[in-house]
Amino acid sequence: MSFSLRGALGLTKYTNERKLLLVNGAKKAIKEASFAVERRLKGTGGEGPTIPVDTGRARASWGHWTPGDLRKENPDAGGGDAVWEEKGDFEITQGSNVEYIGDLDEGSSQQAPGGFTAPALEAGQRELDKLIDALMRAF
Repeated sequence: MSFSLRGALGLTKYTNERKLLLVNGAKKAIKEASFAVERRLKGTGGEGPTIPVDTGRARASWGHWTPGDLRKENPDAGGGDAVWEEKGDFEITQGSNVEYIGDLDEGSSQQAPGGFTAPALEAGQRELDKLIDALMRAF
């Protein structure tokens, strides 16, 4: 019996390359699903916005932006005040810092009496599942 170290090194290299493709593919899928949630909430994906719109402040302030110190409440919040944060490689936080966003999501608006984040998150999860399934089929 013989063993080729060259073969083992080749297998290790191949395995590491596949791992990198899988990890990068998963990161990309998470970002794509997160943007799908934002598009659904803001109505930029071909549907109307699910965030209720009166003045547009809540919708404008929601999204993917630099986190900085945007978590403090700001009555004059706009698009530059949205919360966007990556925690590690596989978690993304997005949101808004307008003081009434929680009340809106709890149904204070007649436009969205049942809230709006839960349906958007469910759609985002379906999108993520689809993207991960496609990624896994590639392997």
